[in-house]
Formats: sequence, C-alpha cells, structure tokens
Amino acid sequence: MKIKNLFYALMVPFAFMAFWACQDEPVLPPAVNLAEDQATINAGGEETSVLIKPTRDWTATVAEDGKWLTVTPSSGTASSEAVVEVKLSAEPNEGEKRSVEVTFTAGNINEVLTVTQEGSGGQGGDDPDIEEGVITIAEFLSKPVDNTVYYKLKGTMNDLFDTEYGNFHLVDATGDVLVYGLTAEKQSSNDKSFSTLGLQEGDVIVIEGYRDEHNGEAQVGGAYYIGKGSNEGGDTPDPEPGDYVSIADIRAMAPATQKDSVWMDDGVAIKAFVVSSIEANTLTSKKNVYVQDETGGLQIRFTSDVTWNFGDELSIDISGAKMKYFGGALQIDSLSNSKAEVLSTGNTVEAKQVSVADFMEGKYESQYVALPDVQVVEADLGKTFVMGSSHTSINVEDITGHSFVIFSSKYTVFGTEKVPQGAGTLKGVSMVYNGTMQIGLTSKDDYAGMTGARFDGQGGDTPDP
Repeated sequence: MKIKNLFYALMVPFAFMAFWACQDEPVLPPAVNLAEDQATINAGGEETSVLIKPTRDWTATVAEDGKWLTVTPSSGTASSEAVVEVKLSAEPNEGEKRSVEVTFTAGNINEVLTVTQEGSGGQGGDDPDIEEGVITIAEFLSKPVDNTVYYKLKGTMNDLFDTEYGNFHLVDATGDVLVYGLTAEKQSSNDKSFSTLGLQEGDVIVIEGYRDEHNGEAQVGGAYYIGKGSNEGGDTPDPEPGDYVSIADIRAMAPATQKDSVWMDDGVAIKAFVVSSIEANTLTSKKNVYVQDETGGLQIRFTSDVTWNFGDELSIDISGAKMKYFGGALQIDSLSNSKAEVLSTGNTVEAKQVSVADFMEGKYESQYVALPDVQVVEADLGKTFVMGSSHTSINVEDITGHSFVIFSSKYTVFGTEKVPQGAGTLKGVSMVYNGTMQIGLTSKDDYAGMTGARFDGQGGDTPDP
C-alpha cells in the first residue's frame, strides 16, 4: 500500500506539469485561411498565385476537368504564423473561357478556389448574329412587367454578389438593371448553372429575360445566357499622355447619395501613385488598390488580383467606369486590369502630415497620411494586429479624445506582431467603412514611431479659455 501511495504521489506532479505544458501552445482550430475564392489566368497562361495560412497539414486537389491547371505546391505542413504562396499556372487557352475548382483541405476543413482562364476564342464570339435584336437597358426599363415577353440585352457585368444563382447588375451606356439569377440555358426555375459559364465581373455579355419587378426595383427575370458581346469601347481613343484628370476632379463627380452610381465619360484617365501594399496584404481583397495624386486619393476595385505595389506610378484609363460608394468610401468599381499601365516603380511617397481632426472628417480619404500624438487604447495593448483568423480592428485614440481603428485583414503578413505600446505618429492609408474611420497599414514602418511615453487616454487637459 505504501508503494502504491508513493507511486501516486510521484505521478500527480508530473500530470500537472504535462497539463500546464500543453497550455503553453494553444491548438488552433483547423483552417485553410484562403485569401481569395476566385483567381484569373489570362489566355496566354501567365502565372498567378493565391495565399493561404493553414493551421494543419494541407493539400490542394484540382477537379478532374482541370488537367490544364498546375498547382505548386499542392501540399504542405501547418503554417499558422506564416503565409504560404501557392502558384497557379495554365497552358495557353486558344478556345473558350474555362473554369475549374481547386479544393484546399486542412484537417477536416475544405475551402474552394475557382480558377478561371480567359480564352482567345471566347463564347459567342463566332456568332455574328448574337447581338441582333438587342435593346438598351433604358428601353428595357420602360417596358411593362410581363413574364411572357423576353428581351435581349447586352451589357457589362457589375456587382456580382451571388455566384451560385448568378445575381449581378447589368450595365450599359443608358443605365443598369438587376439580373436576379442567370442560367446557362432557358429554364422554368434557376438550376444553379451559372458557375458553368465561367463569367466574372467586367465581362460584356448578351442575355435574354423578361421585365420583372420586386419591391419596386426593376429586374431581369428568367434570364439565361446567350453569349459574349463585343466590346464597343474599342473605338474610343485612348487618352493622350498629359490628358489626365485630377483625382480631386474625379471625386467632384461623386454620386449624389450612397445608393447612387455614376459612369465616367470617354477619354477620362488619371495618373497616380499606389499607396496600398500588396506585399503587406492588409486589405481584404487583392483586387483593391488605393491611389493618390497631389490633389486627392481614390479606391479602385479591379476585376482581377493586382501586382502593383506601394510607390508604383500608374496611368489608369477609367473611361466608362462605374463610380459608387462602398461602405461609405468612394470607389471606382470593376475596372479591367488592362486599363492600368505602369509608368515607374519604387517611387518614394511621403505620408501627408495631417491633424487627427481633419482625418476624422474624411478630408484625406484614400490618401497616405501621418497622424501625430496617437496611441493604442489600453484595453487593446495585449493584442496582435490580427486576432485569431479574423479581420481585426485595433482601437486607437489621440491626445484630444478622438478615436478610430487600425484595420488589418486576416491575411496581413505581420498580423502576429504585437501592437505598438507607446504613443507617437501613426502612418497609413485613410479609410472609412460604415462610418468608422480606419488606418490601413502598408508596412511595419507605419507604426515604428509609436514608441514615446503614453498619455493618460482621457483626451488630455482641456486648455483654459
């Protein structure tokens, strides 16, 4: 009995030691953390890539109909603190646009990436009669609601918000209309065949559907796909060098309300510097870019992932582009990547020294700014820029009592870094989302100046009148 008691006496401390040792490294739940669910490769087969941050050993499996696509690497080990770049390459495609699904698996979690390759042939491109009988969107909107009469429409796909059923807005020079579901062929109900078409935002397409309406909003009902339409913008001359419009002038054309949109005239181009960082990957999509010139800044969402980085100077043709608000921020939407040309790279862009008060009023939206005398609030000092596997906002205050956030997407490469502990100058892109002012970091240097003594966090002393 004494030996048995001695055995338990010796084993209990070891059990506690093992328990506490296990607590030192918490186990993260299985996740792939795929940065995007869509990727595009051009017809010539140019390589692209996606980023993952797996918490388990992982594999990438290409569907059987994707023998034209190569994924490198196709497997790897868990990498909870490092981002893994997975390269996608394809053979040249002389036929029609094609798509395939790549399934990333980590533990019991699957995340799917749809890879689309443009075709040099193009669906519908060989049919000279495909656009015969097309009416404008303005004409369509003037028609009475009637589910027995079908009309042929041609326009550009915008705001694709449901890829299962194919819900998006169709835009032409006369207006835009909601297409509430698009099928590959005429159907009595939506058969979820949209994904087989390989379509994406920015494509010019021809469809047929009837005039419908829901809660007072005009819609194209029963829509089905006819084919690719010709791009009539080809006859519009490119803007000549020097014929650039300032970003301040572009912003002056903003829609009247948050729900409205406007379209740029032909021959409109801007020349600006990129002030967001694809390397830092702090934004929620690699299709988004922030640019600025000496007059202002602007957010642009392209149809495919971009490769331009902080300091690159671009010439951007925004002729016919749609401008709208997204979460309160002014944005050029669904612009083709081919509309941007790199003029120079590696330029130095200095942060604009601005007051926190002016920043809070949105006076420097989408510009690279420097905010003095700020600090992370005390409650957030123990955090990292990215908490867990979620997009994260870190609360910041200035000495006068203003408050805003540092926003970092879950893909941020330095997301595991601890937030700055001191006070000082914070740099970053001035952003806004649903009324909250945000700073988007471009590198670790943006918060390197926050090493000074902290203030009391109560807004400082009120000056005597």
